[in-house]
Amino acid sequence: MGKVNQALLAFNRGIISKLGLARIDVAKVALSAEIQTNWTPRLLGSMMLRAGYEHLGSTKNNNKAAFIPFIFSKTQTASIEFTDGYIRVWDANDELITREAVSATITNGNFAINLSGWTDNDEVGTTSSWASGSYMQLVGNGINYARRTQLVSVGANAGITHAVRIVIERGPVKFRIGSTSDNDNYFSETTLETGVHSLGFIPQGNFYINFYSALERITLVKSIEIEAAGVMELPSPYEETDLPLIRFDQSLDIIYLACDGLQQREIQRRDNNSWSIVLFQPEDGPVGLVNTSEITITASALFGNITLTSNQNLFRVSQIGAIFKLISVGQNVSQAISAQNVFSDYIVIEGVGATRTFTINITDTWVGTITLQRSFDESVSWNDVTTYTGNTTTTVNDSLDNQTVRYRIGIKTGDYTSGTANVSLSYSLGSITGYARITAYSSATSVSAEVLKDLGSTNPTMQWNEGSWSNLKGWPSAVALAEGRLFFAGKGKIWGSVSDAYKSFSDEIEGDSGTISRDLGAGAVSNVNWLISLYRLFAGCDTAVKAIKTTSFEEPMTPSNFRVVEPSTQACYNIPPAKLDKKAIFVQGAGTRVFELTYDQSTIDYAAEELTKACFEIGQPSIVRIGIQRQPDTIIHCVRSDGKVALLIYDVLENLKGWFLHETDGEVEDVIVFPGDLEDYVKYSVKRTINGQTVRYFEKIAFQADCQGGTLNKQADSFIEYSGSATNTITGLSHLEGEEVIVWADGKDLSPDENGIQKTYTVLSGSITLDEQVSAAIVGLPYSAEYKSSKLAYAAGSPLGQKKKINAIGVIIDNTHSHGLKYSGDGVTYDDLPIRSSVTGAPIPYNEILTEDTPMVSFGQAWNTDSRLYLKAQAPRPCTLLACEIAITTNEKQ
Repeated sequence: MGKVNQALLAFNRGIISKLGLARIDVAKVALSAEIQTNWTPRLLGSMMLRAGYEHLGSTKNNNKAAFIPFIFSKTQTASIEFTDGYIRVWDANDELITREAVSATITNGNFAINLSGWTDNDEVGTTSSWASGSYMQLVGNGINYARRTQLVSVGANAGITHAVRIVIERGPVKFRIGSTSDNDNYFSETTLETGVHSLGFIPQGNFYINFYSALERITLVKSIEIEAAGVMELPSPYEETDLPLIRFDQSLDIIYLACDGLQQREIQRRDNNSWSIVLFQPEDGPVGLVNTSEITITASALFGNITLTSNQNLFRVSQIGAIFKLISVGQNVSQAISAQNVFSDYIVIEGVGATRTFTINITDTWVGTITLQRSFDESVSWNDVTTYTGNTTTTVNDSLDNQTVRYRIGIKTGDYTSGTANVSLSYSLGSITGYARITAYSSATSVSAEVLKDLGSTNPTMQWNEGSWSNLKGWPSAVALAEGRLFFAGKGKIWGSVSDAYKSFSDEIEGDSGTISRDLGAGAVSNVNWLISLYRLFAGCDTAVKAIKTTSFEEPMTPSNFRVVEPSTQACYNIPPAKLDKKAIFVQGAGTRVFELTYDQSTIDYAAEELTKACFEIGQPSIVRIGIQRQPDTIIHCVRSDGKVALLIYDVLENLKGWFLHETDGEVEDVIVFPGDLEDYVKYSVKRTINGQTVRYFEKIAFQADCQGGTLNKQADSFIEYSGSATNTITGLSHLEGEEVIVWADGKDLSPDENGIQKTYTVLSGSITLDEQVSAAIVGLPYSAEYKSSKLAYAAGSPLGQKKKINAIGVIIDNTHSHGLKYSGDGVTYDDLPIRSSVTGAPIPYNEILTEDTPMVSFGQAWNTDSRLYLKAQAPRPCTLLACEIAITTNEKQ
């Protein structure tokens, strides 16, 4: 017989596949495990009973939820909860944003049959009115505002937070709240886009609400009301089946959303108490290729709300919301002027002789001086040409042959007296590019539209482009911010905004800052499952990972320095990746294997490397969400479809990649992570069955520092914390009604084992009764941790088939409850650690927290060809294991 001591000096090598347990030639296998559930390893090699999950609250109606982190700074964060048709916001304190009960009311806030209760403060040349469908309609003149206001009484609620809910049917509309009609000291002037807004403010007295718009097109306010008391909820277009498809990226106070099959949205935060969800609606693209057919489009007017007419069948209902770019035949610009320093857009005159003739038209009732100006230098400086003091229609030929000259007309500062002057310039040659958005469908040859950028002519034109996005063309499925641009991608295409202008996709801007619009490659059309920005921008597609390359890493993406390559032919599963510094962690197309997209020094480029090679089963049946925790160690949380979480402890310098498993009495469905100082904040959405009912809770993983014993040891699931006067009745447990719970209180375990069964307390009417009074307690669901070592044959120096047994073990521990660790040789019968002091031999009190090493203790394992070490820990008793020494005897004759 031979005797050997094997040392397990690190518990962070993780689970190894059963198919790899026989690799006794690999030293790492000796430090791996076949089972490592509900243990959390550390970078330095120890492992501890995992932290518990703190109960924060329920999702809306206990529906399945997807969470998006909002991170403006380390202190300004929020968790955005998406459920079927709704959005709610959990603030930085993990509390749902709620509205207080106040007495203020808004008169006729739904505009049922008129605008009674609203004061007309329209400026010259503008109109505010009631519109069919119960809308407040605002139409400005490009300079002056159409405006409606209302004075609201706060009653006895001055100094209390109020909130208004506003629905904008067709934006944008400007809005403000102030103590007088002409200021915004309660809610600063803001632009409300098409969507729903819940805006919080604190009035110190009665307040004025103001809606106004200077746009020459119709804007529509659907409703405004004082928010009722309760949780703030915003309606959303995302149904439960859409939740896994939501993709997002954030810039300051805006989260940009994409979802396959739905128009893009924005979630906007104006302050921690004011949130909106609105349509993402750029006004200048992106557009597809120019029309090459014989179809013409004719606009009924140059600005405002118009009709677009085609000479052949062109339009469909599914194009409502689509943009059309129209390049005019000839140039026409016009402007209604009712103030000083107002000018029209310009026309461009070229050619020689009579071809340079253009027409000036001035009409309406006004007093002042109108000036025609021209510019020779890209409209940087303007020079006066002539002036007019009365209505006229006249032609001008500047005789500046072969020169390019820009002309505009308007009223200079100091030259306006009164009235409104309608001025226009018309030129039969050249073109102007304008944009219009379809607002209603009439027939295949006629639609209503709003002009987004003034058109150049009412003549038919064959030079038009249809927008790239609509219900007809489809919507992007992925979004990312990269190099000062907002990128969207979908159906094999990618679009990048104008540089530093996230809502501009104009193809008229030339040079490096212009918009980007490209195919993602040859071959079959591939759906884009995600975008992520690293040193390069990457697109995860059904068939491969696509990289957007430039000439070098140091050069920015531009319309001309932009090409698509495939650094990896690994297909990508349709869940969002997670960023780890300049790496991307993504799931391969089968949904079970995890890869990292990382820079490869050997190829001087990115490559995909599998992270699940040692345990390919760890992601089964499939991975549905990824979150990355950086503190205290880097841990990748991979939520599985069976509700368990596969975690990878990861460190490049230590070449550490170890998988382990967490599970709870329920199913984890989502994970989000927020940055912390010593430890990050990791939050799960958990589906549980409580008292026979399906519930879904938002829960936060406790800090490891709070799981070392002490007054409050946070090792229980869906736990609550009690702190207050001494009592033997703990309330606040209605979310665990009818369940058996465990208790740690005042520095000790109140759930000891009795005849091998852990003592629990039944929650009745939302409370439990203890046998003693306590002033601080953690109460929640029990869980245990299990560890099964890999095969011990290699370390013992014996063949795999040789019989062996464990004679004794010794453990190095820290902050471990006196009954916090059990050991076994068969995984069935477990023994406690010695409960006598190794120094004095005296019994150790039950709730003692041990920090000293334990002596070797006999094991009593039977002879076996596959000897293993089994360890178990049980919440709420803390347990941290630093190392373990195993005495093994081999039987050389067997």
